[in-house]
Amino acid sequence: MMTRTRTIAGLAASAATVALVAAACSGGGGDGGRGGESSSDGLDVVRVGVIPGAAGVPLYLGEEQGFFEEAGIQIEYVEMNGGAAMIPGTISGDLDFAVANAMSVLIGYSTGLPLVVIGPANYSTGDPDSDFSAILVPEGSDIESAADLEGRTVAVNALNNIGDLSVRAAVEDDGGDQELIDFVELPFPEMAQSLENGDVDAVWAVEPFVTDNEQHGAHIFSTPLTVMSDSTVNSVVATSSDLMSSDPDLVERFAEASTRSNNYAYENQDEFREVLLEHSEIAPEVAEAMILPDWSVTETTPEDFQVLLDYSQRYGIIEDDVDVNGLFAE
Repeated sequence: MMTRTRTIAGLAASAATVALVAAACSGGGGDGGRGGESSSDGLDVVRVGVIPGAAGVPLYLGEEQGFFEEAGIQIEYVEMNGGAAMIPGTISGDLDFAVANAMSVLIGYSTGLPLVVIGPANYSTGDPDSDFSAILVPEGSDIESAADLEGRTVAVNALNNIGDLSVRAAVEDDGGDQELIDFVELPFPEMAQSLENGDVDAVWAVEPFVTDNEQHGAHIFSTPLTVMSDSTVNSVVATSSDLMSSDPDLVERFAEASTRSNNYAYENQDEFREVLLEHSEIAPEVAEAMILPDWSVTETTPEDFQVLLDYSQRYGIIEDDVDVNGLFAE
């Protein structure tokens, strides 16, 4: 099956953008659906937001295995810079589904955006010695534990999201004061050089950038997602409540095929690494060494999001009361 991909560049994920989208939704602007588009062979064409690199690979594998064709679906991938950037597109109907950061989904939902979680994407491994996200420091650093990050500068890819949230949790768990950390925002690809230059004291990264930092001499001293819970949700598959209401059959078919794809990736990790190289510019040695997330989870639950919400409220990222049950279709 031919895979179609297009890229949306420079779509801001600011609070102002989200607010405008919310206003448009309240005014009945977007239809939130696919508009009945079908491929030449009768498959439902859906637009799926993915982050370039590893995030979309389980879906690519699922397509190769025929899972989506069996479900009557053809995917058009829309590559975007981050989970937060996908939320406005999902609400407006530019995207039908998004493989998005769970925190971005939760934050959007907490502001009143009509989002629905339809399935898991990936979770932390739960192994403190081997997870796909980590805090790293440069060679020779005097930082030996999470508590040592008090008064230090820590780079994360996005402020007020899963990176600084998990770092705060790790520091507090280690007996430190999370309020004394100086967080700065830095794209993942720039972190290794910033560590080498001494611009920051530590970085929080996810694979493949954890391995990239290690190959530049940095070393891991904490895997903060494993501190938050034994299996912390990192990414999910989300859609709009409009599409959920207008075409529940499509949503169910996509969710089932997506979960099958995740499980296939988990059970065939060598194949995952091969396909990753085909869809990214990751160096082969990095693809071979990187630690993969857990794709074996078959259902994302309100309890998974409650963990994120509890920490978010604890650290002031989300201040309002939120019923996470509303994120899930009845």
